[in-house]
Amino acid sequence: MRDARRPRHECARDLIRCKLVIKHDEALAKPRGTRSMNQLSRGYQPVVIIGAGRSGTKILKASLCRLPGAGSWPCDEINYVWRHGNASESHDELQPERARPRVRRYIRRCFDRLARRRGLAHVVEKTCANSLRVAFVDRVVPDALFVFLVRDGRDVVASARKRWKAPLDLPYLLAKARFVPLTDVPYYGPGAGGTPR
Repeated sequence: MRDARRPRHECARDLIRCKLVIKHDEALAKPRGTRSMNQLSRGYQPVVIIGAGRSGTKILKASLCRLPGAGSWPCDEINYVWRHGNASESHDELQPERARPRVRRYIRRCFDRLARRRGLAHVVEKTCANSLRVAFVDRVVPDALFVFLVRDGRDVVASARKRWKAPLDLPYLLAKARFVPLTDVPYYGPGAGGTPR
């Protein structure tokens, strides 16, 4: 959503400064043909947006989700889902070996369920913390198309500073909290060791 105090051309300038790079097989240096063909058997294609917070990932996700057959979760990020089975970690930088079979199955079921319930051909996901764990995400959804979004760091800092000073947005937090796996709730409660997101 555009800031009403900023002229429209400045908002457009920010979008133009964003550099969009779309990669799939080459993104993680895998030869063509080595990726799983699960998207064909599952009936949908995962699309994962990788970008720092405040870099334009939300507007890109919203734009992609306007395409026919594309959709996503009803909140902007699902970091709780990505951290399932690793909620006790104090950081988001998960290594590929943390994507154990149980973790992969849980996260893929979340993608599968969303695609099935909404009849999606493309499931779009944009959790910013995934920029710290691209290899982990690739292990979980090896058939995903990755979209890497890069924005000038000076603009990201200015936007982040403004966001951090904003008042607490309870409806936003509640929308995300709906997706905390029940087994992980103890890690996110008051006084728990996990890091709230």
